[in-house]
Amino acid sequence: MRTVNVTILDRLTLETKLSKRCVIWEIRHDYVDNSQTHFELNGDFDIKEGDFILAKFESGEFSSWNNKGRMIPLFLGVIGSSEGKQERTGTTKINAYDILKLLGDVEFPATYKSGNNVQRHLNALIRLYLMQYLNSQLPPISIDDSGAGIPHLYQPSDPPTPTNLMEYAINIFKKYGVSWTVKELRRRSDGRLLLETRIEKPKGRLRFKNNVSHFMNWSVYVTPANEEGSNHLLIVDKKTRNSEQPIMLAQYFLGDDGTISQDRSAVRSHKLFQTKVHVYDTEQEDKPSYDDVARSELSASSYSHEISFDIPYDSDICQLSDLRLGIDCTIYYDKQQYPSILTGYSLSSKSDYISLKFGNVRSTLKSIVKGKKK
Repeated sequence: MRTVNVTILDRLTLETKLSKRCVIWEIRHDYVDNSQTHFELNGDFDIKEGDFILAKFESGEFSSWNNKGRMIPLFLGVIGSSEGKQERTGTTKINAYDILKLLGDVEFPATYKSGNNVQRHLNALIRLYLMQYLNSQLPPISIDDSGAGIPHLYQPSDPPTPTNLMEYAINIFKKYGVSWTVKELRRRSDGRLLLETRIEKPKGRLRFKNNVSHFMNWSVYVTPANEEGSNHLLIVDKKTRNSEQPIMLAQYFLGDDGTISQDRSAVRSHKLFQTKVHVYDTEQEDKPSYDDVARSELSASSYSHEISFDIPYDSDICQLSDLRLGIDCTIYYDKQQYPSILTGYSLSSKSDYISLKFGNVRSTLKSIVKGKKK
């Protein structure tokens, strides 16, 4: 794998504090685990936690500014820690995170919330609780949430509930495939840098098959639908006053194949029904549809999997620039088809392969750990 150039950018101004060539590195983008990225620099340097770090290739894509003063970085994140300066070892190891980590120390009062655009909802939370309240601790950042809005629903058990904003954003990703990521760096007319970010559900679909010879190290874990959690939902009007005569608005079932519908016969397994109740306020503004409620409430029990494999960096089937967290994917493994999304990928100086990770994203992924290896 190629050498990268690493630049340390000031936390408040994005001005360059240090720029070095880096031979040993590992970049990890993982929206579910928020994994660390690592760089090892030759020399003893004073690295400040919280500063930004930019990595780019020395040539080709992800390497240079275009004629409009814009650059798409290979990696741009937040420094979490460093090692080596105090020991004077001759090397400095830097550990960093994607920008999602900026939300890690932020709590907000989560309430019942529904609407037709989860991207705009997350944007509003980031602007208020991160950029407005903590503006003095951040550089210039823009957020683009353009694109077709995705309906959403969130209902905490006892609102308002103190909630970590990063965990809330990860939950949005698990349920809707929507992520907050770096788009590009832009040099403004005054010479200062602007960090442009986006909140999006990527367009398009990637397709992979395990009969491609240069796709390596396949691992497939599967947990069947209905193995855990609720598979029956009752949507009941908030005006209900008699438990023996509830005002029933709709009911949904989680089928054996992971689909959610109003068809009771879709549950053909021997598992008993586990019923969950959603109290629906018919007078609220921006009411979600019953279908949206069902997807939100039953998705945690739906068909779960975690699939990983490696592809060559120079693959003609999938380029590095095609990899966008949350993009829809179809994976064919031993004649079995898995609708999925890309949840993470990594690349390093030690390998000419890119490691990909996929998961049928739900509001919980704990069942994957207990799943069955194919």
